[in-house]
Amino acid sequence: MKEKNSWMQKLSLLLSAGGIVFIYMMNGSSNWSHTAGIVLLLLACITLAGYNVLARVVTQHFSAMEISFFMMGGTFISYLAVSLGNHQLNE
Repeated sequence: MKEKNSWMQKLSLLLSAGGIVFIYMMNGSSNWSHTAGIVLLLLACITLAGYNVLARVVTQHFSAMEISFFMMGGTFISYLAVSLGNHQLNE
């Protein structure tokens, strides 16, 4: 996409990431559930960033209806796979 970040965008990114690290360090707890929450928060941010980049590219080639159809279809297939896996494990 060849976009350039401004120094203000880079500073904002460092400030927000530094805030999360600061909160985590000041808590002083090595509780695994807290660490798992931080990891899940980081994964959610990475996923949202990936979605935003892909959405810019995909919207140039497909209509909103087509994008919605494939998103719902992908969600259906992934939830179906998880559900079938859970049923298989519980038998």
